[in-house]
Amino acid sequence: MLASGNSPNRSRGKVLWLIAAAQLMVIMDTSITGVALPKMQGDLGFTQENPSWVFNA
Repeated sequence: MLASGNSPNRSRGKVLWLIAAAQLMVIMDTSITGVALPKMQGDLGFTQENPSWVFNA
């Protein structure tokens, strides 16, 4: 039995929403980096191989 009085299904739903929001943030961050990478490459004078570390970081 939970001390807070929440049902287990309600707690699971909150955890699921938290995980989904975190995954959305990861996907958005990756997408934004992918779009910005060519501009960053030109502005910073990267060679073709150098931007991979930015994307992987």
